Amino acid sequence: MSKNLPKNDWEELVGSILSEQNDPPAFLLPKITSAIARRRRFWAGLEVFGSLALSLASVAGLIWAGQELVGQLMRAGTFTILSLIFSDFMVVIANWQAFALSLVESLPVLPAILTLGGAGLALISFKFMFDNLPKLNWQPNLRNNLNY
Repeated sequence: MSKNLPKNDWEELVGSILSEQNDPPAFLLPKITSAIARRRRFWAGLEVFGSLALSLASVAGLIWAGQELVGQLMRAGTFTILSLIFSDFMVVIANWQAFALSLVESLPVLPAILTLGGAGLALISFKFMFDNLPKLNWQPNLRNNLNY
């Protein structure tokens, strides 16, 4: 049998194999398995690249949101209110309701949500990236890629 058959010959060969219910030729199985392995590596590589890009974007957003959160915490005086826990703990316990309300009132909600969302997105993208790394198969089996 010829190594490089024209398209019509391949169609005739496949048609005759399917119509006669014979076993497929020996060279067909390694070609199919290597094609499947190549596609799996390709799609795993795309998923790793996409999750890497998403993780870089989420880490950049996380850094920006964290800086904004710290800046607004400093401007609102939240750190000063929290320092009362260490300096005048008994006063905080005696006036815990007023302390809790002033603490909640000084918290910047939007930067806190953005920071937590960025951290969650970074963790999820890292998970997808590390789940797909073993699928890349850095040492493919070259034996199946030979032409018979």
